[in-house]
Amino acid sequence: MAISKRTVLILGAGASQHLGYPTGFGLIRKIKAFHASAEEQKTFANTLGLPPYDSSGAQPLLGNLCQFSKDCSHSRPTSIDSYLERFNIDSSMQLYGKLLIAYCIASKEDALKLIDQAGWYERLWDYVRDIEPREADRLRIITFNYDRSLDLFLNDAVSYHWRGRGSTATAIYDAIEPLHLHGGFYIRAKAMYGDIGSYDNLRQMAESLRLIFETGTSQLHDRARNYIENADRSEEHTSELQ
Repeated sequence: MAISKRTVLILGAGASQHLGYPTGFGLIRKIKAFHASAEEQKTFANTLGLPPYDSSGAQPLLGNLCQFSKDCSHSRPTSIDSYLERFNIDSSMQLYGKLLIAYCIASKEDALKLIDQAGWYERLWDYVRDIEPREADRLRIITFNYDRSLDLFLNDAVSYHWRGRGSTATAIYDAIEPLHLHGGFYIRAKAMYGDIGSYDNLRQMAESLRLIFETGTSQLHDRARNYIENADRSEEHTSELQ
């Protein structure tokens, strides 16, 4: 199989659900439940190498995140974006919200699933596998999702398929690298896939996110518009591809 026309693949919520990533609804549910789950808080602390939270305030970060989660839960928002928009001038609330978004997504990273549960990513790779650098721009990928699973899958597949031809692999991946309209963790983040490692890594992930109401994404939108205007066809998927 090959891609003969300039194609734009547009990915929305659910495109990586087969790998265990939450949809938008699932994400807000996890954030609202965080304050009520001692087990989740313990996992969070262990993942980042933090001392456990207790009521004395010995772990202020967890205390602040739990308070954010509790307030969010009682406000009953339908999305984390709509909730955080109320605090668009409160940098602390923005940070707590983004830290929880980043944690809920990054904690689902599992490199083994990219091998044995890759799902529709494998079908996409069948189309890309033997593409030449001069043809690579026939495929453009626009995603509204934050996770980096497709980025890593494609980068890994391209690198090994073109092993020994580093410049070719780089040129192909640079052409097909997914464009994250609202930011994303990217494969170049300090944290290894599946291993957040530290609070600094999690914060870097959080600060890379751009919520719907935030400014500063016009260049990304311009690139996306250019992709679509130059395409012969576009495919939009808001749920898992079968």
